[in-house]
Amino acid sequence: MPDGWQLWLPDPGAVEPARVADSAPPAPPDPPAPTAQPPTAVPTPPASPAPLAAPAPPQVSSNESTAGLREEIDRLRAEVAQLRAAGGASADDLIDLDDERVLQEVGIYHYHHPLENAEAFKERLISLQERLKEMVLQKDAILASDMFTYNNSLAKGRKMSADFSKLMLRAYNSEADSCIRSLRAGNVVTAKKRLDKAVSTIAKLGSMMEMRVNPDYHALRFDEIELTSDYLMKVQEEKERA
Repeated sequence: MPDGWQLWLPDPGAVEPARVADSAPPAPPDPPAPTAQPPTAVPTPPASPAPLAAPAPPQVSSNESTAGLREEIDRLRAEVAQLRAAGGASADDLIDLDDERVLQEVGIYHYHHPLENAEAFKERLISLQERLKEMVLQKDAILASDMFTYNNSLAKGRKMSADFSKLMLRAYNSEADSCIRSLRAGNVVTAKKRLDKAVSTIAKLGSMMEMRVNPDYHALRFDEIELTSDYLMKVQEEKERA
């Protein structure tokens, strides 16, 4: 290459490394590191006490429970026996104060009577029924001897007579109610004969105890039949007039 030729031309935008370093603005100082503040303690609420667990019930086997019930029943029975012995009364001497129960035992029930809606006959019907109930509660509906003995025991004989009296009175009242329910106008004589037959049958079956239906009680049932017959005759006459 001839002398004086310059193959390389300097770049006017180029900056020498040393000068660039010299001309660069100084870096700002690093800011002071913030002082670490201790964390503020947050108060922790006191823990609530754990609920006390309910004590588990004792496990009782079915056999133990049954045995306990039996012991309690035996104890109550013993107390009842002691009370009866102290009072000098037995179960047979107890008086039943439930009138409805006594009446039902001898066949007297509240049923739909043909006269219960007849205003002209209603008061007479109530009067008859009250007299019948009174005789039953006073044990006057059935007459029987109080000297009948059973197994040489007068007490057993009286109890047997009382039970047999209830049975006979129940049969008689059932027959009387049947006569009234089936009563038609004009057949009052037939109803009375049917009830008379029941009276004679009871007297025959209870002859050993001198048992029979009280004639006064029988007369009241006859009055009830006649009263019902009068009402049915009146209803029939009103229908014929209409």
